[in-house]
Amino acid sequence: MKRFFQFLSAAIIFAFAPAAQTAETEPMSCGTVEQAYVTVEGVRMHHALIGSGDTNVVMIHGASGNLCDLKIALGETAAQKYRVLLVDRPGLGRSERPENGHDPRVQARLITGAANALGIERAVVLGHSLGGFISLSLALENPNFAEALVLLAPVSHPWPGGVDWYHHAATTPLLGPVFRRTFVPTIGRRIGRSSTGSPFPEGYYDMAGVDLLFRAKTFKANSQDLVHTKQFTEILSPSYGDLTLPIEVVSGDRDKSVSTTIHSKALEQQVPGVNLTVLKGVGHQIQHERPTDVLKALERAVQRR
Repeated sequence: MKRFFQFLSAAIIFAFAPAAQTAETEPMSCGTVEQAYVTVEGVRMHHALIGSGDTNVVMIHGASGNLCDLKIALGETAAQKYRVLLVDRPGLGRSERPENGHDPRVQARLITGAANALGIERAVVLGHSLGGFISLSLALENPNFAEALVLLAPVSHPWPGGVDWYHHAATTPLLGPVFRRTFVPTIGRRIGRSSTGSPFPEGYYDMAGVDLLFRAKTFKANSQDLVHTKQFTEILSPSYGDLTLPIEVVSGDRDKSVSTTIHSKALEQQVPGVNLTVLKGVGHQIQHERPTDVLKALERAVQRR
């Protein structure tokens, strides 16, 4: 027992020591060359604004990612027809995070504010996974902004169980800092690199700046989002029936991360404006597995406005 407390003390010292900031490095990513920020409610929001056209499209990434994921998979192609705004969600990528940043309504408000600051008053909103839930929150909170939604394997409703243990570990007040500065920079990076093979494109880990996730502050923000999401689905999902805008939902029948039955199909039953497409043989990373089908769904949403 004495040795355990000696180890714990050493770990705590290591966690807070300046030399332990290895997880705070800034890796290269798709956003490095074109870093741009806009301040909303005192929060710096990192974004990329690409393309041109009469239609604005706002793309919102999911958990554990940043704007590079959707930029690589969809954004650059979509920008050939539309004006595309990609935003790092608060606390993820290079965006700052307010104290209440785990609230999807706060994230939605900051993303809308960033778009407004860039001259975008209305847009088709596309979101993947947790970004789909932020998109739904945005449509509920600001119906005048969202012209239509495109939801890819979205989180939308409460589900049985919870989230992985390490997200709870990362958010605990005492051991969280130790965990985030010891386990996360080493084991986390190793797992992250090994899990970004197929269906991700070759070189995705470095190209998408996945290392950004393993900074202590970013991992904490990501884990806070995941730990609190179920609670917010319980609060917001009863209001989905109030949505009247066109919604295109694309999910895979082999999604092991976000159940198509619990989320996408439930959304289809609850909201009259939902058009659900379930792709056979496809998992959670729809934007990488079937980008052409996703872009077709985006086109349908644009036409349905």
